[in-house]
Amino acid sequence: MLYAPILSRIGKYEATEAFSLSLGLGFTQVPGIFDIFPDIVKTVFAENCVAVVFVIAIILDRVLPAEKDAV
Repeated sequence: MLYAPILSRIGKYEATEAFSLSLGLGFTQVPGIFDIFPDIVKTVFAENCVAVVFVIAIILDRVLPAEKDAV
């Protein structure tokens, strides 16, 4: 799993923030990445990295395992 080494050193929330910010900025820097989507998706996400970061953060929060309580 890609996140296993990262999550063992930092928490789930820090990893989610870092990864979603990186992807959000990356998606807005690649021209044409949203060309396969309908116009409404292009309008919302193509020039707005905050919207992309928000969606990715929500998905990662649901997909990544919960943090274990420190003893």
